Amino acid sequence: MAHSAETLAALNAAPQPRDRSAWIGGLRKIRDGLESYVPAEQPDGVDFGAVALAVDAQLTDDAILTLDAGNFVSWVHGLIHVSPTNETLGAVGGAMGLAVPAAVAASLRYPERDVLAFVGVGGVLMTGTELATAALTGARPKIFVSNNQSYGVIRNHQEAAYPGRVIATDLKNPDFAAMAESFGIRGIVIDKGDDVAAKVAEALAHDGPVLIDVRSSLERLNMYKTLDDFRP
Repeated sequence: MAHSAETLAALNAAPQPRDRSAWIGGLRKIRDGLESYVPAEQPDGVDFGAVALAVDAQLTDDAILTLDAGNFVSWVHGLIHVSPTNETLGAVGGAMGLAVPAAVAASLRYPERDVLAFVGVGGVLMTGTELATAALTGARPKIFVSNNQSYGVIRNHQEAAYPGRVIATDLKNPDFAAMAESFGIRGIVIDKGDDVAAKVAEALAHDGPVLIDVRSSLERLNMYKTLDDFRP
């Protein structure tokens, strides 16, 4: 079985049957647009892109990332640069609930490496009690929760197909940082006006498991669109 980095390098070195400069230029334009992303002040919470940029600036070369399903992952894919020595774990089918238990398992398997989980409120409410396992076993994942108080993916489909007819996507969440503390795990809140880079640094420097409750914007639903953009 070939490593993906070796495969891509071989494909890049192979003779090209036709001129692909226009196609490559189009991809570079998309990449340059992602590179120039600037988080914007939002009326209802933190632009999750600010968190992703702060993580990117502080990510170690051997860190492991675990991803849940949700709009917040767009910032992880778009803004966090991973190297061939990083590893990413995610569900191919897009099911919620993987990120937290996967992060606990990865931290136990590789205790010397940083493990960062990215999860929305839907996913953490499904399997967030795996924090108990982390506390019991000494696993030390850093769990970033995008807390926009909504099932975001379903909400964007509702807005696109049935504008003005939103139903059953709002969530009443616990205080996630306090919940983490109740398990004996460090809880940190990132809210509007906070120094995001400093809070991320605090979380990554802690020698133990951490849950970071990011009070994220629902209006800034993902990296590419606001909630209003989905409405016809």
